[in-house]
Amino acid sequence: MFERVRVWFASLTGSANDGRYVSRAEREERQRRILIYATAAVALIVVLSLAAGAIWQYILVPRETYATVNGVDIRREDYEKYRTYTLLQEVTSLNQQLQVSSEDQRVGIQQQIGALALELEDLENGDKNINPEALEGMIQDQLVMQGLDDFGIVLSEQEVDDYIDQLLAPVPLTEPTATSTIPPTAAAWATETIEGFFEQSTATAEGLATADAETATVEAEPEATAAEGEETAADPDETATPDFIATSEAVGTQTAEAPTATPDPDAPPTFTPVPTLEPTSTPNREEAIETSEAGFELLDSNFLDRAGMSRGDFERLIARPQLGRLKLNEELIKDIPESQEQVRASHILVATRDAAIELIDTRLQSEDFAVVAEEVSTDTSSAINGGDLGWFPRGIMTPPFEEAAFSLDVDELSEPVQSEFGWHIILVTGHEDDRPLTVSILRTLQQGAVNRWLDDQQESASISAEVPLPEEIESPSLLGS
Repeated sequence: MFERVRVWFASLTGSANDGRYVSRAEREERQRRILIYATAAVALIVVLSLAAGAIWQYILVPRETYATVNGVDIRREDYEKYRTYTLLQEVTSLNQQLQVSSEDQRVGIQQQIGALALELEDLENGDKNINPEALEGMIQDQLVMQGLDDFGIVLSEQEVDDYIDQLLAPVPLTEPTATSTIPPTAAAWATETIEGFFEQSTATAEGLATADAETATVEAEPEATAAEGEETAADPDETATPDFIATSEAVGTQTAEAPTATPDPDAPPTFTPVPTLEPTSTPNREEAIETSEAGFELLDSNFLDRAGMSRGDFERLIARPQLGRLKLNEELIKDIPESQEQVRASHILVATRDAAIELIDTRLQSEDFAVVAEEVSTDTSSAINGGDLGWFPRGIMTPPFEEAAFSLDVDELSEPVQSEFGWHIILVTGHEDDRPLTVSILRTLQQGAVNRWLDDQQESASISAEVPLPEEIESPSLLGS
């Protein structure tokens, strides 16, 4: 075998020795042929190596599967675009917070910015760096998009285009319909969801446009200065809601604020639309669309371009899932009534059953419930109010607590009730068969419906991921799931 190869190569190069005299010219010709063939072989190897590298880098690596949801792959190229875009949004938002933060907050914010910047650098250098929370977000987006068919929801190209226009427009582009199927409070919640994404996706566009306006004319500066002192009044409904009844994390937004009497200092500022150089009257629809188009150009140059996103990528990875979430939310919450059976209750939380029985048999026989709750209850958020939890419907509190509260008569004291938080002594102070819900309670019920649907989808779906996905961690709260 080897002899045949040697003979073939010798004949190819003209070096076969048949016993005859070989002249110098023939030997040089043979050497020249060998050199040509060797050079060609090396060149071929180099070309093949470069081709293999290019195929690996530009075809195989981008198409690497990071997760699969019911047979649909989430590929590396989409993850990197999505994560780069969201990182840029987060860094921009933190930089804005840094400008108005106090001295003791600045160090923490700067550390967050530094960590995000390192992750962004890794992505831009082509390093494989998967953020579990970001991948989980893409998986949930895919579950939402796959679930739209169950509700007969179809997102047309025109709807997606209109949604993007509305995100970047300073005023509503369509008139509200008089026959909305969404309850008013639910409609307001959906609007806030849009505004939250609106704030996030155009933060840099706002800053650049504001800088351009200040450069072009100093007349815009007094208006900007006046706006800095404005404060937003707290919602009276939310003020009456106990602090420990927290809304769940919103599906359509990055976070959902828990109802509290004090405005959240860490909440993102209310979005100011991209300003024109002469902000006079409310823009009409044509002017609003022009502003929206200009805003998208800024969004493109400052976010999408760096993330390697085309408009099609933005629609597919960002806008369409967001719009799908909003429409799905509307379907899931539309049948939740705004007026329901509710009770008003107070409670005392202690560590053991014996401690609860002792309070019932001694101090609560002669002392005011509110006084005892303020002194001994370990639920500090309600203890300052004498243990008062306010009004709540079914589906809000943890099940053992809720079952006991709705079974008691008004002014009736419960036996010790155990939950995951300890032992409760419950006093019902009011019970109405049909009472309007507060905005915060309605939001909690609505978000609970959305979360339960998403949990069911995740449990029944076939999901695989290259990295362990984050487990849901719930903060201690009497709020039910």
